[in-house]
Amino acid sequence: MNPRLLTLPLFALAIGAALWWQQDQTLPAGVPACTWRIGDRATAAEAFEKVTADAPIRLAIAGDGSWHWYVVSWSQEDGAIAWFPTPGLRSSLQNPIGGTRTLLPGQHHERQLGWPMRSGNAGVTTWLAIASQRPLPELVSYFAGVRQASNTVFGDGSVTVVMPPDGKPLDGPRQPLTQALLQTAIASPTEATNGPMTLLPGRGDIWFAKWSALCANGR
Repeated sequence: MNPRLLTLPLFALAIGAALWWQQDQTLPAGVPACTWRIGDRATAAEAFEKVTADAPIRLAIAGDGSWHWYVVSWSQEDGAIAWFPTPGLRSSLQNPIGGTRTLLPGQHHERQLGWPMRSGNAGVTTWLAIASQRPLPELVSYFAGVRQASNTVFGDGSVTVVMPPDGKPLDGPRQPLTQALLQTAIASPTEATNGPMTLLPGRGDIWFAKWSALCANGR
């Protein structure tokens, strides 16, 4: 589908999601919600939005009770990148995350962290957020084997992407996504989920949101 054909309805969805978040509306019991954010912008990100290279991407999350959150991206050029949680990401937030509303990936030394929009990527990057009230060991194991976020490389604590410990990443550049749960989520026609999340087909206790974006400085 031509992304331009989606511009008006998805812009309306983004505005609606921002209003939903700002108005502090009550969520249905047992339903998590999230809003994709770019930098410090208050409005929700739009589907297929062009994002400046290295701009910080964040995820505003909400849920009644404690939730386990997982964030990963996939693109043809980058393959899979695990963004949260990862061993090298030092953050004020760790699973399970309680409280009504907060912002991933959290803070470090009172500084708000952000996941950088990957530069030089000419294609679409699809971001997935997964939420469950129980831990998902299959994702923890998968995240340990792919390229992953770390903020321990640079002295300023900024987030970058590093190799897994064995130096042999799963689902690397130009490789398909192979993790079954994530395959189901990325194949869903649901797009630009901002607000209450969607149940993952066939997994009645797991919720997901998907957002596709392009790098404005892609080759």
